[in-house]
Amino acid sequence: MEMLRILNRMTSSGSFDALDLLKQEHARIVGLFDCYETLCDEHDKQALRSRILRALTVHVRIEDELFYPALRDAGGDRTGMVEGDVEDGAIRRLMLDLSRTGADDSHFDAKVKRLAQLVERHFEEEERRIFQEARASDLNLVAIGGQLDAYRAALEARYQLDTDGEELAAFLSAPTVIGRPSPVSASYKVRGAGNIDRRPAPDKENDRRERRLKRASTSAGRRVRRSAGTQAEASEGEST
Repeated sequence: MEMLRILNRMTSSGSFDALDLLKQEHARIVGLFDCYETLCDEHDKQALRSRILRALTVHVRIEDELFYPALRDAGGDRTGMVEGDVEDGAIRRLMLDLSRTGADDSHFDAKVKRLAQLVERHFEEEERRIFQEARASDLNLVAIGGQLDAYRAALEARYQLDTDGEELAAFLSAPTVIGRPSPVSASYKVRGAGNIDRRPAPDKENDRRERRLKRASTSAGRRVRRSAGTQAEASEGEST
């Protein structure tokens, strides 16, 4: 049912503008930080910390794995995007540190506050510079918006199942590569028009071709063995 819901969103979200969607995400995440400021109970703080980290991780991934590769392919200003990559790296390191800190730690509130400052500054700069550039480009922002929304739904469902937080920690602790898409987006060629060309990348295609050849070879071997067995049985019957 979850996959059906995601597919329905992907095919019916033609009105989604990528930049409006990302701005809504920005506002939602800032709202979570504002909510944190009103809490006093350590258990509530820790629970909201987990929500913030999940929301930020999903947001970082839909941008880094879909939006930014499309903008780079359309010839966007690489200087601004590299600066954004550096900020993302700093945010991810603090997120990882915060994920390993208990709410009873004396530095817990300070780390949340510092993360909020970094995130809000990053959002403001992104909307002021990168989004304006994307709006002026020839990207199909509505098509990209549908892709972002569908991928966001898939990631949210995935991290909801990550109850022990291991997958989230693995993503946050993975090394970042500045100026290059992540392995998820590397599987697709993103066109400047904003549409994903779902042809596998050469290395993926080679792997698939090798698997097909191996399966074909295995099937052929089985047919030969079955044929040889049948002939042997026939010969044995004639000899008796």
